[in-house]
Amino acid sequence: MMVLTSYNWDYFVTTAPAVEPITLAEVKAQIGISDTSDDTLLTAMITAVRTCAEKITNRTFIDTEFTTYRNGFSDFQYYQSGGECQLELRRSPYLSSAAITYTDCDDATQTLVLDTDFYVEKRTTWSRLLPIVEWPLDVRNRRQDVTIVFNAGYGASGSDVPADLRQAMLMHVAAFYANRGDCSDAACGECVDCAVMMIYNKYRIKMV
Repeated sequence: MMVLTSYNWDYFVTTAPAVEPITLAEVKAQIGISDTSDDTLLTAMITAVRTCAEKITNRTFIDTEFTTYRNGFSDFQYYQSGGECQLELRRSPYLSSAAITYTDCDDATQTLVLDTDFYVEKRTTWSRLLPIVEWPLDVRNRRQDVTIVFNAGYGASGSDVPADLRQAMLMHVAAFYANRGDCSDAACGECVDCAVMMIYNKYRIKMV
C-alpha cells in the first residue's frame, strides 16, 4: 500500500488539560516529604514531566482539545489501495470529534457531522477520519479552508491514564526533584531512569 502524504501539519491546543495525571499529594508521598515549602516547585515539575512524557510517547494523557487545518480535502492523506482520502489525527489516543468545517466556493462556512458525513476509524496509534460517501467537492481550496477540531487523551481525570504511566511519572518527578540543579536535561529525557524510560517506551508511537 503506497501512501502519498505530508505530516507537517500543526496541532493547536484550544482547550488545555484541566488536571494533571498525577497529584501533588501523590508526588510528595513518592518523594517522602510532608512540608509545603516546595509545593510550587513540585507543581511546576509535574507539568514539565507530563509534557516531557507526552513528547517521548507521542501521546496525549489528559483530555485536550486540538484544532488543526488543511488547505482542502485534497490535502488529506490518500491511500492508493483504498482510493479514499483519509485524515490521520496525529494526536493519540483519540477521544472525541467536535466538528469538521470548511469554506465553500461561495465563501460560506459548512459543517460536516460525525457519523453522518464522516466517521472515525479508531486505532491504538493514530486514528483516522474517513468520509461516509465522499468529501465535499465545493471546498474553496485556499489555505486553511478546512478546520478539524477534536479531543485526544485517555480521559478527563488522572485515573483514566494507565497506572504504569502514572507511576513512571511519579518516579520521573522524584528523580527530577532529587537532581534539580545538577542536570539541565532531567525533565527532557536525558537523565530519566531506565525503568521510567522502559514504561514510556512501552507506549511510544513511532513517527514514520
